[in-house]
This record gives sequence, structure tokens and C-alpha cells, in this order.
Amino acid sequence: MQHIREESRSITFTRANPEEVFLIGSEHLSFLSDVRLSFWCISTFPTPQVQTSAIADLRVYFNGKDISRDLAGAIAKALDFLAGSRAQYEKAMNRWISILEHESAIIGLSRSMIDEQKRLASEFVKKDWREFFLTLRTEGFGYRGALHPLHFLFREISIPPLSLRDILYPESADDDYPLNSIDDIRLVFANGPSRIYQAGYMPIALQYEGYMYCKVKCVLDDSWEKEMSQRLTDLSLQVANISDQMLELKSTYQEFELRAAEFKSIADGIEAALNESSPR
Repeated sequence: MQHIREESRSITFTRANPEEVFLIGSEHLSFLSDVRLSFWCISTFPTPQVQTSAIADLRVYFNGKDISRDLAGAIAKALDFLAGSRAQYEKAMNRWISILEHESAIIGLSRSMIDEQKRLASEFVKKDWREFFLTLRTEGFGYRGALHPLHFLFREISIPPLSLRDILYPESADDDYPLNSIDDIRLVFANGPSRIYQAGYMPIALQYEGYMYCKVKCVLDDSWEKEMSQRLTDLSLQVANISDQMLELKSTYQEFELRAAEFKSIADGIEAALNESSPR
């Protein structure tokens, strides 16, 4: 049996808060089987505090390493695998553009800007997914980056959560626990290089601010079940060993029976010979 520990957060990136940190509890590492991620960018209208919701350079760090490109590649593969992903993407873009049309007078969007979003949507839906996911960034994909697939993943575009075990340790066996040995328990989301890991860090520019939502699911193997599974494995080995010993004993007994039959036959022959040679 496995237990899921989920943590969800809405993240607002600003120059004062350029990253968000999730802690993968060290007390659970011995039972950590997987970490599964779902995240998406959130479209917003301009405010005095945040002028853009486009994520210019989303970075994700795990175990002290930048895994952004690994995740981007995994997303592209998941979209290729998902039947109907392009239809879902097109529908999501059209829904967003209809919201823009409805709010255009309030936020000051011209008719030509709305028409440009429609043109871009018809162009984007034909793109290879890998063109979107060379990195994790939405800037440059429509008004405020809102036509990038990252705004619709795990919701309108229904790909499954990303498994860090499958992405980072694809060669691991089913009974391996590669996540048990991580040295850095922080999972970090940052807009731009993280100040935690970047030497000579400088605050990011205003256009790199933005919003996103993230779910982190830690998959833990039940400790009691893990112990019982090991005991059952040990017991199975003992039973197999006993079975081998029984087979060996049976073989020895069968050999003894054959030898005994041979000796009896010899003894019967000797007795018959003696009886024939004895004076009557």
C-alpha cells in the first residue's frame, strides 16, 4: 500500500519573492517512492503590482540540480502520447480568447489585438509540442504569454502528473528507491535562476514576474507493509531452501531404496546358492 502526501500552492513571483520552496521531509526519505508534479501558469490581467503573468524563465530544481529541461521534455512526450491533446489545446485557447473579447473594453484591448490572438492560436495548434517545451517559458506566446500550453496543462489538457522517479531515474528497477539517497530535500520553483543555487544572483526584471499553481505529491511506501514484504520475502527464501532440502532428502532416500533393493537381490541370490549347495 502507498500513501500520498499532497501539498498545493498558488505562487506569485516578484523580485522580492523570486522562488517557492517545497520541503521533501527527510524523516520520510526511507519510504519515498516517487514525487509527482502538476503545475501550470495562471493568466491574469494587468495590475499596479504585477504587469505581466508571462513566465519568462521557469526553473525547477530538485536535489540541488536544475531539472527544468527534463520536465519540459517529459511534458512534450506526454502531450504526444495523449490522444486528442491538440483538440483540447485548441479548445482551451479559444475559451481564453473569448474571455479576452468579453473583457477587452475593461482592460483596453483593441479589436486588432483580439484578432492577433486568434491568428496566433491557429498557428500554435499546429506546432510540434517540442517547440513549446525546449524550456519552461511562456513569454512571447500571445497576450501575456497566455496561449502557451503551460497555461492549460493538467486542467484543460489532461496529461497525468509528472513522475520524478520515471523522469530522473528511468533505469531504476521496481524495487529500487533512488529518491531515498537525495542530498537536498528542497524542491524549488523559480522564475529565472534561483538565488539559492545561483552564484552572483541578481533580482530579475519586472517583466519576469508572474503567477503559477503547483501540486506536489510525495508517494510513500507504507513502512509496515514494506517490513512485512521483506519478511515474506525472507520466509519465501526459507521455504524455497527447505523445499530444496526436501527434494535432496527425497532423492537420497530413493537412491537408498534402490541400493537396498540391489543388496536384497544379492542376498537372495547368495541364499539360493547356499541352499542349492547344501547336502540334502
